[in-house]
Amino acid sequence: MTDISYFDAWQLWLDGRSTLGNDLLGMQMIWWGRGGKILSFLSGVTIVVDLVGPEKFSRYGHWIQRLLNVQVWHFPVVPFVVGGVVGVLTPSRLDTESIVANLIGWAIGVSLVLLLLRFSFLLINPQMALIIRWMSLGLFVVGFHFDLLAS
Repeated sequence: MTDISYFDAWQLWLDGRSTLGNDLLGMQMIWWGRGGKILSFLSGVTIVVDLVGPEKFSRYGHWIQRLLNVQVWHFPVVPFVVGGVVGVLTPSRLDTESIVANLIGWAIGVSLVLLLLRFSFLLINPQMALIIRWMSLGLFVVGFHFDLLAS
């Protein structure tokens, strides 16, 4: 596979030749196309915001903040619950790979739960719907661009 520049990729595409089989910035073009499809899909979150409505997101954000004010969160309840669930889903072998996979899964689970709980302030922001629409437009443009380039 040959490594081509960004402009070479567009020149190939404009000439009607496939860019697949080439690398762009060290990554295969098929992965650029797949990444573009994923970004375009994520831009569809605008539809969810419009269907659900910003008011419901705001109420959910307030609910999360009230939940965070409860004193039980000061204890390690969330890490133990998430770690227990991940531990049940991880194979019970006692070899090194299983233990490492369990610890990685536990850390990812705890991080995701805490991240979701801490970003409740984004849901309360009255301009959230507008921000999400602009972000979705940007994701769509970039995603469509790379999907088109890899076609």
